[in-house]
Amino acid sequence: IGRAVAITADGTGSLVNLSGLTQFQDQTNASYYYDGYSGLTTKNGGTIDVSAVTSFNNIRLTLDGTGTLPISQITTLTNGQLNLSGAAAYAFSALANANATTITVTGSTTSFPVLSNIDGASFFVSGGVTLSLPSATAYTHTIGTVNDFVTLRASGVGSVLDLSRLTTITNGDTYNDNLVIEALSGGVVDLRNVTAIVDPTGDTTIGRAVAITADGTGSLVNLAALTNFVDRDTRDYYYTGTSSLTAKNGGAINSPALMTLSGVGLNLDGTGTLPITQITSLVNGYANVSGGAIDLRNASNIDGSSFFVSGGATLSLPSATTYTHTIGTVNDFVTLRAS
Repeated sequence: IGRAVAITADGTGSLVNLSGLTQFQDQTNASYYYDGYSGLTTKNGGTIDVSAVTSFNNIRLTLDGTGTLPISQITTLTNGQLNLSGAAAYAFSALANANATTITVTGSTTSFPVLSNIDGASFFVSGGVTLSLPSATAYTHTIGTVNDFVTLRASGVGSVLDLSRLTTITNGDTYNDNLVIEALSGGVVDLRNVTAIVDPTGDTTIGRAVAITADGTGSLVNLAALTNFVDRDTRDYYYTGTSSLTAKNGGAINSPALMTLSGVGLNLDGTGTLPITQITSLVNGYANVSGGAIDLRNASNIDGSSFFVSGGATLSLPSATTYTHTIGTVNDFVTLRAS
């Protein structure tokens, strides 16, 4: 851990010629006093020639739009980082496997036409651009032994993370595995064809969650096809163990088909948009309402859930005629509170 090979070309005419290099791998990217990522960085007109390398593992690639690094031949970039910025167009025409890689796109036009394996990867999109992954149809959090958190995020007006071909999202199967989906400050995360968010059994289910947030005017997480959302275990363990849907400050989560929630919390401040009148079951979760008039008119099964109403807000549950504390083996306390 903590060891790396860092290769940089900085400045017009600067060249690192590695045209005979066929592979570049680091055993681990873990830091220990020093940055543990080996990497390639081109900037200010510099060039690194790695035109024969098709596969990178535990490597950071950084392109700011001013340097030159051949990318069209890359087929595999795993357990690494890809940082793309600047007024440039990047065409990763052969990249098919980005397992466990963090990809950050800031204001650059980028294409990944054949990228299908994105398991364990994180994506951060900003700068008013669209990142589309037309070949990716499923996503699984696979890196819990290395990193508890993976993130799918679009931030800023005009920024879009287009994952519209995904049909399933599966969280990790070890404790503390967390999947964060965020549309912030006008960004859009498009998951329109996801029908299921799966919490697998695995060796232990505590401390893990899927947290979905739309925060800010124009922010949208599109989950138009999602019908149910289940978290097997709401116990905390270092991290919050309850999955959640949060729409606030004008943000919107589009989930009109979502009817069944288990182990999931709703956070509503009265300024965000989350369709709720179609929900029939909200069990072993919670609703935290801090503004507005929230009408869960069809939620007839609310057993084991807690409800918190504050700030002059109103929460109505007209279809709920009975209530049972059902989660004693997971949580001793349930709460019904207005303050």
